[in-house]
Amino acid sequence: ERRGEATARLAKDVLGPAADAPDAALAKMDGRLADALRILRADLRLRKGARAKDRADDDGDDPAAAALDKARGRLLGRASKKHLLEQVLPTLLALRHRLRALRLGVAADVEATLAEALRAHGAAVDAVLANDPMLARELRYDLKRSRTAQAC
Repeated sequence: ERRGEATARLAKDVLGPAADAPDAALAKMDGRLADALRILRADLRLRKGARAKDRADDDGDDPAAAALDKARGRLLGRASKKHLLEQVLPTLLALRHRLRALRLGVAADVEATLAEALRAHGAAVDAVLANDPMLARELRYDLKRSRTAQAC
């Protein structure tokens, strides 16, 4: 619960203002943005790992408590995914376009975060990226390239 709360606050307090900041202020925020994006990527990785762990971890001493934990996890996961799709991704897309126009290095961090979101929530993120098919192709290419690099 706290992790989702922290991610929502991070998106609201750091990413949102950065997307609306003037160009000069945005250039000065690159360190904070890079840190915020790193935290967001780590959260996406942890959530993906937690889902896999939940599927594998079905044995418990108290079936009622296990069912309650599983339901709570699903509910929090859905709320987190909804927040990601409705709030964070549009902010990241706007931020990416502005950072690329300014040619700031933090744009690569934004793209890595978008790729991590795509890896974690595939089809749902595709629906959001339908307005920008070029970006969707770029992210898919980057994911494919990173998977082949990891396999070697």
